Amino acid sequence: MLGRDIELGENDDVKPTSFIRRYPNIFVESYFLDSDGSPVSCFGLSPVVLKLHREELDVLKDNWFKLSDRLCRLLMLMRDWMLPLQTIDQLKWDLGLIVREECFSAKTQRRCNNGTFAFPVSLTIGFGLKRKIIEWLKEWHKLPYTSPYIDASHLDIRTDVSEKRVVKVFNELLHLTLHKQTERKNVRNLRKPLALPQKFTKAFERHPVVFYISKKNDTQTVVLREAYNGTELVQKHPLVKIREEFAYLMKKVLLDMSRGVYKKSLDANLVKEVRKEVSIAEKTNWVSSKDESDLMLF
Repeated sequence: MLGRDIELGENDDVKPTSFIRRYPNIFVESYFLDSDGSPVSCFGLSPVVLKLHREELDVLKDNWFKLSDRLCRLLMLMRDWMLPLQTIDQLKWDLGLIVREECFSAKTQRRCNNGTFAFPVSLTIGFGLKRKIIEWLKEWHKLPYTSPYIDASHLDIRTDVSEKRVVKVFNELLHLTLHKQTERKNVRNLRKPLALPQKFTKAFERHPVVFYISKKNDTQTVVLREAYNGTELVQKHPLVKIREEFAYLMKKVLLDMSRGVYKKSLDANLVKEVRKEVSIAEKTNWVSSKDESDLMLF
């Protein structure tokens, strides 16, 4: 396989061996002699990566029995309590196979008051709302609460009550993810299973106090505001920490390049490619001032 060209990122001509050699702190290269006495490259993981991998496996093993709970709650959000495996596969990175420690019912009870549900308001410094929008939000929060886990076919999709349920559905869905976010394209196939109206994703822009749309890496990502304190997750799952350590190892390559640790044959184009890969590896999609200015209320 390492002798063939495979699709790695946007550059279809990158060979696996070239890609692997970009990260000497992640992969270890050794050689053996073939029958003709010619050296043949062999690759393995570095000790630090093997340690991280073992930690990741331990976390997954410790939480394996919680997987059924996470998947059950995901399926319970669906109208027919089922999802195509392909759709679940698209969400596997975000779901992380781990369930939230705090069950939905307990958290919902704390926010419910007389049959209503108030979403926590979380805005970055400098983000303001017009007075009429603030007044509308106050009234919207007082609307009747409809659980995302029950049949809502009786609701008129043209009403704010129906829209409030849509917001709660995605609030709950994002809470099921490790990073409390998912790419916008991942929810496109969920409209019918979730029994949502057409153009349901407009709820993301209409409710910037609940959701934040990141456009980092030219990818639209829906982020749950309440789960973040600035750029950091309020509660960081062990798998998230391990992923961040992997991303740091990739970023360290750039630092080592600048210090001349590696061969000078690493040209500017290679550095550019590595920077792109590092940026993609950092899955936190931090809030930026540019993204904030792009938010639209209506």
